[in-house]
Amino acid sequence: MTASPLPPRGTSAGGIIGAIILAVAALILFLAIYFALPQDNHYLALSTIGSVSLVFALVSYFGRAFTLAGALLQNMSWGFAGLGFALIVGSLLLGGSFIGLVLELVYLFFTVILIGAWAFLVVWRRGTQQTSQRLEAHRQGWRASTPASAFDYTTARPNTPAPAPVEPNQNPPAPPPGVVR
Repeated sequence: MTASPLPPRGTSAGGIIGAIILAVAALILFLAIYFALPQDNHYLALSTIGSVSLVFALVSYFGRAFTLAGALLQNMSWGFAGLGFALIVGSLLLGGSFIGLVLELVYLFFTVILIGAWAFLVVWRRGTQQTSQRLEAHRQGWRASTPASAFDYTTARPNTPAPAPVEPNQNPPAPPPGVVR
């Protein structure tokens, strides 16, 4: 029986191509949003770009499932998330006078909840990765060990205790009738 190979770590050609396509699409869309919205309201454009950046973060995070080694796409998702939250919070704090104090506080409250949820998911993902690494180390140790023989009594019946050793009998058995010693 051969051991299954571990999935490669790092970046694959599919991950690099996906990251380039995603970055170019994001740049084109961000510029289109910025120039399409009215020029007197830059804060609306920045908050919209921030929201779209969060969508790109989700797309790049789940896009790593389609490549063998999507570390680059996962790192891009953290970058898009950071950009999105920074633009949203910055546009709310700096341009909040356009929407009013009450709406600004409500939007900031929901943004803080989203940041907390994102941070929780990051911590949860990190714990899952550490658990997977510990399990893989245990599997490697098991694969490197020598397997027990199936013909060994304790291997064939692991729940049955091994038989107790028989004490040697002091008196040899009597010979069958008709045999002379």
